[in-house]
Amino acid sequence: MQGPATGIPTEAIVQTRVVMLWKGVEYAGLATFLVVVPRLMGPTTYGRFAALVSLLTLMTSVSGLGGLVTFGRFLPAYELAGQKRESRALFVQLFWTRTGMAALMALGLVGLLPSLLPGLSPLGVGVAGASLLAGSVATTCFQVFYGLKRFGKWSCQDALTRITLLVFLGAFGAASSLDRAVLALGLTSLSFLALGLFWTQDLFRGERTPFNLASLLALLRFGLTVFIANLILATVWRAGEPAILLLSGQPSEAAYFNIANAAVTSVGFLVIQVVVVMTPSFTSLHVSGQRDALNSSMGYLLKYLTIASLLAILLSYAAASSLIVWILGSPYAAAAVNLKILVLGLPGVVLIALGLSQAIVWQQPGKALTINGVALFVFAASTLVLTPRTASLGTSIAVTLAMICGGAAACRVCSLAPALRVARFGTLVLLGGISLAVYALPWMPAPMSGTLAVALFAGLLFGSRVLHIAEIRDITRGLRGRRDAHADEEPMRIP
Repeated sequence: MQGPATGIPTEAIVQTRVVMLWKGVEYAGLATFLVVVPRLMGPTTYGRFAALVSLLTLMTSVSGLGGLVTFGRFLPAYELAGQKRESRALFVQLFWTRTGMAALMALGLVGLLPSLLPGLSPLGVGVAGASLLAGSVATTCFQVFYGLKRFGKWSCQDALTRITLLVFLGAFGAASSLDRAVLALGLTSLSFLALGLFWTQDLFRGERTPFNLASLLALLRFGLTVFIANLILATVWRAGEPAILLLSGQPSEAAYFNIANAAVTSVGFLVIQVVVVMTPSFTSLHVSGQRDALNSSMGYLLKYLTIASLLAILLSYAAASSLIVWILGSPYAAAAVNLKILVLGLPGVVLIALGLSQAIVWQQPGKALTINGVALFVFAASTLVLTPRTASLGTSIAVTLAMICGGAAACRVCSLAPALRVARFGTLVLLGGISLAVYALPWMPAPMSGTLAVALFAGLLFGSRVLHIAEIRDITRGLRGRRDAHADEEPMRIP
C-alpha cells in the first residue's frame, strides 16, 4: 500500500524506523567522539590515528565479499520457502570465507603499517592486524540480520562502535600514545566479535547443507559485483586521509579533513542506508510489474533526500565555522572550510544511492560499477593534481567533484529521468542555490544568514508547491500506523 501523498509504500516508510533510531545513537557517539578525542590527542597524533582508522574501515569493507547484498537477496527467499538448512549454510560458509580473506589482509596490513605509521611499536602493529581480523569477522555476524529483517541488530554495530572505542580510549589513557589508542581499537573489535558470535550461535548449530564452493560463488556473484561497486565508493570517502599523508606529508591536514569528512560522510551513509532499507519494496513493485508506482516511489524518495541534503548544506554554512572553533578550539578552524566544500557533494550522493538501488532492483550490477567508477576516476585525478598543492582543501574538492560526477553518471546510466521529474530535482537544486546565495550578503552575520536561508528555502518549497503539508502528514501517519499495528510482532528467526 502506498501513502496517498508520498507515493511511497507505507511499509517501506516505516522500515527505516528502527534504523533511524540507531542512527541517532551513532551520530550522538560520533559527535561526542569528535568533540573529545581530537582535543585530547592533538592534530598530529589524531591525524595518524584517524588515518589508521580509515585504513581499517576500508580494508574491512574489502573483506566483505558482498555479504550484505547476498544475505539481503537470498535469506528472505530461503525463509519464505522454509529452507532452514540453506539459510544456515549460507551464513556459515560466508563466515568462514570472510575469515580467511580477513586473515590474509591482516598479514598485509602488518607489513604496510611500519612505513605508513613510523614509530608505531611492533605490538601496536600486531594489535592493528588483529583488530582488522576481528572487526571483519564480526561484521559478517551483524550483516546476517539484514537478510533476516532484524534491523535493530544489523544497525547496532555501526551505532555503538565509536562509543565503545571512546570508552576504551579513556580507560587506557590513550590521548598521548598512538600505541594505546591502537590497543583500544583492538579491544573494540574483539568486543563486537564476541557479541556477534553470541547472537549468531544458533546459526552455527543444527543441520545445514554441505559446503560447496561452486554453489557459494554462484550465490555471491551478484553480491560481489555490487560489493565491488560499493567498495569503489568507500575508497573515495576513506582514502582522503592516507592520500594527504602520502602526497602532502602533513598529519594536521589529515586531521582537518577527517573531522569534516566524518561529519559529511555520516550524512551520506544515512542517505544510502535509507535507500538500502527501501530497496526491497522497490524490488516488490518491479517484480509485480507496477512500473508507474515504482517510478513514483523512487521520485518521492529522491525529493525528500534531496531536500534533506540541501538543508544540510544551508545549516553547515551557517554553523560550521563557529561550532568547530567553539567545540574543538582554534587549532581545528581549518576543518570548517573543508566541511563547507565536502557538504556540497551531498545531492550527488543522493543520485548515486538511487542509481545503485535501481541497478540492484533491475539486476544490472554493471551499472553500479560504472557509476562509482566514474566517481573514483574523478577523485583520483583531482587528488593527484590538487592535494600536493593544497593538502586537505584539494582532497575535499576532489571528493566533492567525485560525488557530483558520480550523480550525473547515475542519471545517465540508470535513466533516472522519470524519478527526476517526479522529484522536480532541477527545481529543488535551483531553490537550494537561491537560498545559499543569502550567505553572500556581507553585512549579515552567519547565524542571521542561516536563519534567513533556511526560512527562505522552506518558503520556496511550499510556495512553488514542490512540497506539500499532506506529504509530511502521510509519513507521520505511516510511522504511527505500523508501530500500532505491529507492536506485538515477533522478529524473524532461524530456530
